[in-house]
Amino acid sequence: MSNIRPKSDPTLDSVGIYDSNWSSTAVVAPNTMQQICSFFKSMAQSITFNMINVERQTNMSDCGVFSLAYATELAYWGDPSVVVWDSDKMRQHIIDSVKNGCVLPFPKLGKRKIGFGRIVMSHSEPIHCLCPVTCSKHLHACLHDASDSN
Repeated sequence: MSNIRPKSDPTLDSVGIYDSNWSSTAVVAPNTMQQICSFFKSMAQSITFNMINVERQTNMSDCGVFSLAYATELAYWGDPSVVVWDSDKMRQHIIDSVKNGCVLPFPKLGKRKIGFGRIVMSHSEPIHCLCPVTCSKHLHACLHDASDSN
């Protein structure tokens, strides 16, 4: 999940969900949406959750490896949706990054063509304050914190 967008994506007030194990029936759990809305700082009245079309993992154990690759690509202002990762080299890349104290972009085999679009599905939710003080304000207008509830 990220609100950092590649340079090619001008979408505001949205969160991209990068899931290497996604399916066409994937949904964002309601409690996950609530957690995201609780810390998303925005002047908008709602937030859009975009499931991003990314390369899928070929097993059930590489989700953490792909998550690190997506996060690193976004940190370097790249677009994970167009990358074909060199999955045989990804784990060693993580080890090398820890040893060297520096994370560089993950090894790639090339670019992928996105046949049915970068965003697979979208869902919008209102942003509301979830602070411990009874509050009807939207998150951007709420200035309460946990110390206000005493």
